[in-house]
Amino acid sequence: MSAGDFVPHTPDDIEAMLGVIGASSIDDLFTVIPAALRDPSISLPEALPEPGVVSHLRALASRNAPAGDGVNFLGGGLYDHYVPAAVRAMQSRGEFATAYTPYQAEASQGTLQMIFEFQTMIAELFGLAVSNASLYDGGTGLVEAVNLAAMRRDGRRVLLCGGVNPRYRRVLETYADGLGIEVGVLPTTDMVTDPSAIGSDDVLAVVVQQPNAWGFLEDARALATAAGEAGAVVIGIADPMTLGVLAPPGEWGAHIAIAEGQAVGNPMAFGGQCVGLFACNDEFARHMPGRLVGETVDADGRRGWVLTLQAREQHIKREKAGSNICTNQTLFALGVAVHLSWLGPEGLRRVGEISGALAHEAARRIASETNFEIASSRPFVREFAVRGPRDTLEELRHRGIFAGPALDDDTFNLAFTEKRTPQDVEVLVEALTEIGKT
Repeated sequence: MSAGDFVPHTPDDIEAMLGVIGASSIDDLFTVIPAALRDPSISLPEALPEPGVVSHLRALASRNAPAGDGVNFLGGGLYDHYVPAAVRAMQSRGEFATAYTPYQAEASQGTLQMIFEFQTMIAELFGLAVSNASLYDGGTGLVEAVNLAAMRRDGRRVLLCGGVNPRYRRVLETYADGLGIEVGVLPTTDMVTDPSAIGSDDVLAVVVQQPNAWGFLEDARALATAAGEAGAVVIGIADPMTLGVLAPPGEWGAHIAIAEGQAVGNPMAFGGQCVGLFACNDEFARHMPGRLVGETVDADGRRGWVLTLQAREQHIKREKAGSNICTNQTLFALGVAVHLSWLGPEGLRRVGEISGALAHEAARRIASETNFEIASSRPFVREFAVRGPRDTLEELRHRGIFAGPALDDDTFNLAFTEKRTPQDVEVLVEALTEIGKT
């Protein structure tokens, strides 16, 4: 059997199609690909028996250094918070094991109720009217927020505070090119943005991250006020695990808020596992991307849940669709919902307080006992940027300490969670003291 057996087109069909586009052969269609890449030779070893394959894969896996095997101060958007055992227990229950999409409400009540509760929690957490069933991750959440703003307001320029996560910025720049939207980055002083830099020239939206990518606190209210005076939509990027001690985006003036939800109920896993959190006010609710689950009653008056609003191109007229997001991160959103339920408002506040106390103690000692310096005088919660020798992160890894990400040649982040201890801070300070002397 050859590959041609799976092609439905006859030779005459192929010849006719090639004639229309002006190509003499199918090979002509691939001339834009370098010849060396079209049919590369792949050197594969001899096949192994099953035990040999298992041993080989174990050897490969052992080359990884899991975040839990060292002292973890990694930040920059993904964090090592404690995940309660209740999360995994609930994620494995049959009530939440449904088909790929919960279109068939009578067979998906567990998942639909969970999403409904999740939406309620996120809307309350962000201080906004409504939330969707989740998006892919924080970066795509920002793209969808800008797209949503463009559907309701005029303007083609989006201004990002300089402290917006650079990964989010790159994702937005990729998508914005196709949307015909110009992306600008506001300047920073002392690692925060001056509200007066916003101006008022054709601004569609202003994106404010609080805390910012360096961990420092922006003057979010002033930025939102300046954006409002320019007629712009305010898009807030939140850190959900700091919202027990910080004002939510809706309170300081955001019309739309997004966040990466990994830190809530989901462990770090090779840069994931990610889930985008998304909420907005009433103005944008009917154009909100993705799914929205609502509460209803059945023919017998019993409480139930259904997919209520889906502003995407598979369900409504394409020109009216608000998004091409086709699904949501149900499993990871379930982790978020269980963890938030487990914590409650008081528990979330305690996580913020414990993490913040450790971070401030570490910053005090780093500034007073090492040759490193805190990169800004601005306040922070549980994460901050440090300046020091460019090879510091590698030196820390050799000592079993994970830090970062690197922001530039001599600046990197340190993040603290409720999993860290005073002993961990001692290990970090001792290592930085040694590294700073070399």
